[in-house]
Amino acid sequence: MRLLFLNSARNWGGNEKWVALAARALAAEHEVHAAYRRPVVGGRLAALPGVATVRWPLLAGVDAWTLAALVRYIRRERIDCLIPTKRKDYALAGLAAQWTGACNVLRLGIVRRLRPWTHQRWLYGRWADGMIVNAPSIRDAVLASGLLAPQQVAVIPNGVDADAVAAAVQDRGAPPFSFTVATVGKLTERKDVATLLRGFAAFAAQAPEAGLVIVGEGAERARLEALARALGIADRVRFRGYQANPYPELAAAHAFVSTSRNEGFPNTVIEALYLGVPVIATAAGGTWEWLTPEADGVAIPFADPAALARALAALHADPEHRQRLAAQGQATARARFELQRMGERLSAFLARCCAAGR
Repeated sequence: MRLLFLNSARNWGGNEKWVALAARALAAEHEVHAAYRRPVVGGRLAALPGVATVRWPLLAGVDAWTLAALVRYIRRERIDCLIPTKRKDYALAGLAAQWTGACNVLRLGIVRRLRPWTHQRWLYGRWADGMIVNAPSIRDAVLASGLLAPQQVAVIPNGVDADAVAAAVQDRGAPPFSFTVATVGKLTERKDVATLLRGFAAFAAQAPEAGLVIVGEGAERARLEALARALGIADRVRFRGYQANPYPELAAAHAFVSTSRNEGFPNTVIEALYLGVPVIATAAGGTWEWLTPEADGVAIPFADPAALARALAALHADPEHRQRLAAQGQATARARFELQRMGERLSAFLARCCAAGR
């Protein structure tokens, strides 16, 4: 098949990482193309072997210039299947698919409640041949809308690019603190890093050697830095900003924390597990649908700093328990989230969708 991913993101994030993983996994058997909006995304995609890239404005759901370019590209390159990965790309892909006969398979990476409004009936019900999600909870939310049939929605967990992760940690340094807690992700309200700061502050009062490393950039950074100062932990928190290669920071941590309120299945959780770092996480999206609490990591409630402080204290006080969690989580990640398996599942589902749509 000839596949074309569409991604209109302004910055690199979890959704864009999924595109890179999926494109790499599928390029071994298929001809893969990727359309992007910003160089920060296109540069990473262009570096993938076997992936052809093209830059378009991708400004809005109905962008006439991009739509015309997309239709021409589909016809010239004989694209079989479109995979739009951002919500505003869905309309462009849907219209282009209708005009060219290409298959259109949406990718949704977060729990989103869909409603059977007129425009969503077109986007999801009439113009989409299928949808890829990475967690059962996303599938359940989609099916509750009645816009797609069960056979049209595939739950395919993210994979880990083991070679890339291994290569990226060759320059792993010493942890910045005797007990280092880390998180990686965009600094947005949805990630709820404020709960992480409050929980860490409560824990750190009893663990003066502990510190927190926050890798990521976003609109919430200034507010979070102010909160760290207000909590009296500014000297114990390192805001690292965006890191093209966050793996050395992640691999050096003694614990990884995800306090998100809503997710799909975070790549960073899988990567922390793969690297042998114990995970503490909320039940956002598919995290504890794919993993087992107290075996693969520690589950905490949403927006509960006290519960987070207790979880950190337990890991800090019991290195053997920490090592057991790390070993089990790593074994699970390596057995369940292998990139080749992700590619095989994607390939089979895309082929099925395209066959059904013809």
